[in-house]
Amino acid sequence: LLTDAQIWDIVKFFKKEVNDVTQLYDAAYSGTYPTGKATFTNIGKDGNAANGKTYYANKCAVCHGTDGKTLPLENMTLGKFVRTKANEAQHKVKFGQLGSPMTAFKTTLQEMKDLYKAAADTTAYPNK
Repeated sequence: LLTDAQIWDIVKFFKKEVNDVTQLYDAAYSGTYPTGKATFTNIGKDGNAANGKTYYANKCAVCHGTDGKTLPLENMTLGKFVRTKANEAQHKVKFGQLGSPMTAFKTTLQEMKDLYKAAADTTAYPNK
């Protein structure tokens, strides 16, 4: 189904582009796909919230607002989306959102940790 070149492209993608999400958050899963549930904790792990807020202010706030409430994601504030769907949020940041003006931000793992740590702050990035 795939050529050797396509297989190597996939390998390169996984080696260079995919984040090890165990470094971004802890996750617990119950049930089975697609009706199962994921719960995320320790979001941002050892990230730096101040650096994440700076990254957010420079790259995200122009569209999502200073508190993440301006441009909802699946009817959620940005903070709630990150805390509820941490597994999806990193893909949107790193690769953009198809069918929307959101483009990819080529973030490092540390920048992603910092951004997640900032988004874990329910005061700065509230649920409503």
